[in-house]
Amino acid sequence: INKLCEDPVGNPGQPALSCLRDVVFALDASYSISNDGWNRLKRFASTLAGNIFTMDQNTRVGVVTFSSNAAISSPMGPYTSDLKNLIESINHPQLLTNHAAALRQGFQMMNDPNRARFFIIITDGVTTQEIGEDNRLAREYRQQGIKIIAIGVGQQIDRGGLEQLVGDENVREHMFWSPNYGDGITSQLATIT
Repeated sequence: INKLCEDPVGNPGQPALSCLRDVVFALDASYSISNDGWNRLKRFASTLAGNIFTMDQNTRVGVVTFSSNAAISSPMGPYTSDLKNLIESINHPQLLTNHAAALRQGFQMMNDPNRARFFIIITDGVTTQEIGEDNRLAREYRQQGIKIIAIGVGQQIDRGGLEQLVGDENVREHMFWSPNYGDGITSQLATIT
């Protein structure tokens, strides 16, 4: 995220010296994720959020959970030590998977175009509702300067779907996948924090 953080108003394409960032984490809470997998996903997300915030206090974060619908689990705000506990306490609705709902909810939270904006979606699979709408929304939001980072974890990942979310031109820097939450995904993600 440090590498991807650009000056959104002064010098597009140039890293900002003290980049103001908004980061939304979208956590897949659908039925295809087991209870054990949900707990691992939450630990992974809280660790990733902690890594981002230990480097820079100019970052605000929000958390969205999604299954058939999306809901704000933590509104956009500055990092506090309570974030880890909040993420760990999020319920697991276990319904269908709706990436479009997650995108809409997350992007409504990032309403300051003077900040670099990042949407990090952590999902295990394929969207099962509003098929195609997720890709349309992702294109629209990328055109507005929002960077989408897709993290796919599990055996049933739709890599093509994740590629469409991040955009073909961004696949190498914005898309990560692994069969589990082990060292492979952790080392890949070291490049975005």
